Amino acid sequence: IKTADGNPVNLRGDPSTKNAYLYKLASGAAVEVLEKATNAAGEEWAKVKAGNMTGYVMAKYLEGAAEEAEKTSWQEMVLQELQAIRELLEKK
Repeated sequence: IKTADGNPVNLRGDPSTKNAYLYKLASGAAVEVLEKATNAAGEEWAKVKAGNMTGYVMAKYLEGAAEEAEKTSWQEMVLQELQAIRELLEKK
């Protein structure tokens, strides 16, 4: 778990900020990701196990999540550029 400001992250029983939190996980806490989920509001969550507690945290707080999102964004940009090149070559 990693936060920019070092504040703890809420571990929740369901993937929604509308539900009460079960526990506060310290920034830097190790968790095991059990599965990923997207709630009805379109928010990305992860079901995690931290010690003997299991619950949901927003995926953006998983260490490496921002890097993965940046990587995906970069890959999408490259694919778009490749598609544009293909279209130009097909016109010739």
